[in-house]
Parts: sequence; C-alpha cells; structure tokens
Amino acid sequence: MSRFIVKGTLSSAVADSGTFTVSYPDRVAPELGITDEGEFARAMQHSLIMGQGNVKFPIGFTLTFGTANITVTNGSGASWPVGTPWVLGLEIEGKPIYRSDFSTGKTVARTSKAVVVVVRLGAPDVGDVNGICEAQSLSAGAMALDGDLVSGGVAVLDVPRNVIIDSGGADTAVITITGEDEYGVGMSEAITLNGTTAVIGKKAFKKITGCVTGATIANAAFVGTGTKLGLPVYLPGLGNIMFENADHALATGGTVVAGVRVKATTTTGDVRGTVDPDTAPNGAIVLEVVLGLPDPQYLGTPQNLA
Repeated sequence: MSRFIVKGTLSSAVADSGTFTVSYPDRVAPELGITDEGEFARAMQHSLIMGQGNVKFPIGFTLTFGTANITVTNGSGASWPVGTPWVLGLEIEGKPIYRSDFSTGKTVARTSKAVVVVVRLGAPDVGDVNGICEAQSLSAGAMALDGDLVSGGVAVLDVPRNVIIDSGGADTAVITITGEDEYGVGMSEAITLNGTTAVIGKKAFKKITGCVTGATIANAAFVGTGTKLGLPVYLPGLGNIMFENADHALATGGTVVAGVRVKATTTTGDVRGTVDPDTAPNGAIVLEVVLGLPDPQYLGTPQNLA
C-alpha cells in the first residue's frame, strides 16, 4: 500500500452522519500534478485520526471521492467538536513497484504491484436444501437446527458457502442466520422468505449456530446450503479475476461478487466476496480461482457481528 497524508483542523463541529470536505493531496513530485479519485477509490485501508483517537474505515467514517474534493462522513456515533485536529491517511491499492532506473532513483508513476493468488475452493459438496433446518412451522423465535449437516447443535459446513431458505407455502418471515466465517469471526444475515421460491443468501458461512424467525412460519420453512463459495481474501472487483479451474482445467467463468465496500450489516453482501462456479459442486470436482490482488493480505471490512 501507498499512503498520502492530509492534515487539518475542524472549522466546525461534525455531528454523527455529518460531513466535512478535504482537498486532494499533491503528489510528492510536483511536476506529476495532484491526485484524484482514480488513485484512491478502490483502496480499502484508509485511516483517520480524529483528535487523539483512531477512527476505523468504513465503520467509523466513509469517504466519497468527488471531482474536486473528498467528502468525509462521520459514522462514529459521536460528534467531532470544532477545533479538533485530524490526520487522514489515503491509501492506494497495492505497493509501489520498483525503481525504473537505478541511476535516477525514480519510480514508475501511477502503478502498483499486484500478486497472483490461487484460491483453493476445495471439492464442495452438492448443496443441501434442508441440511441446516428441516421443514418446520413455528411462531417467532429460534428454529431447530436439525438438518443432516448439524452435529451437537451446530452446522459446520464443508467450505465457506451461502445459505438458502425456502417454504412450503406463502410465508414472508425474515429469518436471521447467525454463525461464523472461516476465521471464526461472528457474522449474521437476514433473509426474507418468498413463499415457495428459494431465496439465496449473499454471505459465506463456515459455521451456523442459529436461525431465528422474526414472524410466524405457517407453511414449514427450511434452511440449507447453496453453491456460492466464500473467498478467504478481499476481492476488490471482477476485473481482478484472472481465470477459474475445475479439476485443474480451465473452466467457464461462474458468477462472481466482489467484497462489500461499506459497513457490513445483516443485509449487505459478503465482506470478502463469493464465487458461484459454472461447474456445479458435486463433492468430487476440485475448484480453484486465480486472482490478481494488489492487497492480498487484506481480509475485508469487519463482519457485522463479532
């Protein structure tokens, strides 16, 4: 990562959800001009020191990159007082590449290094439509985790993957799934039943510890696993996908969703991103995806439930 530092003092108080604007910083070499949105928009490790405290991006603050200025939005839950000094660290994806000419000591402008990463998706099992919760009707409250994938009251999935929910009739209750990702971090997702149409979750769970309905289920709803497979590292965009393999042969590209760039909630997508392979998982086919990542150590914005 490369960082530009911008400093200042608040000219007025900034309430929670309020904003202040920052000018784009000059480059280190003045002849290269000023920076712009193209430098910073895809990076995810910006930082802000407000007074004596560190504010985490994008939990405590967000950035909107405009044509002439950057808008900083306060998401900390508290007001920032007038006169507070601040230091904004603006990141660029990836690390600077090497000097182009050792005799001059200059580095190549407007470029950064990317790393080729092979992500092993494993040999995922076929999706199990009721592997987490068998069909059940109940009033609002906890559903029984009684599917074939459950042991000791917990469903530990073969690979990080999404859940699906469905019902035998016209149910529209919201079911909140709680569990953990593959790093053991707590997470949750709220999914709304759509009658007898299966609803596909967005997030990749490794472990399911609870399913709670917010309203009565009258027509025997059930919860299982889908075929969206979770990535172990943040995927900034679809352009970072190089190719996919099935049984070590080049495969037709599946449906890929990049990691979320906002504060995670129960309705946002996966914090790192998912791949739904064109080659359907069957428990035997080995799947891989090859990525070109500027920041391969970044694991995405924090989950919504820790």
